[in-house]
Amino acid sequence: MADRESAVPVYRFYIFEKDGHVAGPPTFYELPDDDAALTEAKKVLGDRTIEIRRGNRLIGRFDPQHHRALSPKNFL
Repeated sequence: MADRESAVPVYRFYIFEKDGHVAGPPTFYELPDDDAALTEAKKVLGDRTIEIRRGNRLIGRFDPQHHRALSPKNFL
């Protein structure tokens, strides 16, 4: 169990088509923390929306149409 707790977190990046549908299976990234995941998402963003998740938790969502990052707090 100790190995699992000390492992680097795995984040899933979902890319969305312009019509709002998920473009395909997620891409997996091993990153040290949420900030690193958000930084990496900005690098791969392109012109489509990207959603970042760790386990069941939504870390953030970048929407290039609105030129902003949405965090879970923005969804409330």
